[in-house]
Formats: sequence, structure tokens, C-alpha cells
Amino acid sequence: MSNQASLFAEDTPDPYDPFAEDPDPRTNTMLVAGASCKVPAFWLFCFDRSDLTEIDTEEGKVPGLVTEAAAARRRLAARDAAASQLFPAHAGAWAEFRGAVEAADRRYLKLDAYEVWMMHEDDGDFARLIAGALGWFDSGERAGLEALLSLAEIEGYDERLKRFAVGPDDDPGRFLYGWLEDE
Repeated sequence: MSNQASLFAEDTPDPYDPFAEDPDPRTNTMLVAGASCKVPAFWLFCFDRSDLTEIDTEEGKVPGLVTEAAAARRRLAARDAAASQLFPAHAGAWAEFRGAVEAADRRYLKLDAYEVWMMHEDDGDFARLIAGALGWFDSGERAGLEALLSLAEIEGYDERLKRFAVGPDDDPGRFLYGWLEDE
């Protein structure tokens, strides 16, 4: 297993069920972005706490996110200043990510982080991190920002300089939006 997360768009409102045997053929799935071992920061800008859902499985309650694509686009526009303030050196990556979400011509935007959830011990911590990160957009509380950065595996974020360190062979985009499907 590669422990990937996916940001995708579909035409049905049902949350992603990693154990569904026969997916609904009406879903019309379109992959927007993928990531390895993390939930990239920009993905979370698409959602609100009210979008958090759970799939009850024999492995536990798997958290997911589902929102109307139009709502995600409105949030991205409304949170443009927050993205610019948090990651000013990555305006190009933000624009590229927003363009990918804008191009997703389906009714709903969804997060599948099942494989990343599996990496956490199931004590509800992963769902709390997601809820905390999404709460940051409204509260601005440090704990919410820390949850957002943790989910994206961004380490060493300097709040004064508004940047984070990456290895010499690493791309900051991995932490911000993963990879876009059209790449």
C-alpha cells in the first residue's frame, strides 16, 4: 500500500467508502490531485468543518470530506488572502491548485484519506486533526494552524518569515497540493 490520499470530484454526494464493492456508476469520478502520506495544505482550503463525515467500517470510523464543488470554489476565493499570508512564496502553486479545482466539472469535491488515516493509530486523532485544521479558517487559533501543518507534514514553518524548509531534493508543492492529475 502506498498510503496515498486523493482529492477528487464526482457527481454524487456520497462520501468515499474504501470498502464499497460496487461503486455507483453515476459518480463520474475525476481525480483532481493526489498525495503520498499526507493531506496537503491547500486541499483543506476547499472544505469547512460541516463537510466532515465518517464512514463506519469494520476497521473503525474513517473520516472523509464532501462538499459541493461550487462551495469549494467560493471558499478558495474567500481564503485567497489566507493562503497568500500563510505561504506568500508559493502564489504560483496556489494559482495552479485553484485552477485545477476550477476545472473539475463535477458537482461535489471529496477527500479520500483512508490510507493516510490507517497510518494513525485509530484513537480519533486523525479526525480531530482534520476538524482542528478546518476550524482554523474561522478561529485563526494556533492549534488549528498546527493541525493543518501537521496533516500536510509541513515541519519547521517559520511564522515570522512565512515559509517552511524542504529538503534539497524536495518540492514544496508536495506539501501544498501534492500532485495535480494533469501533471
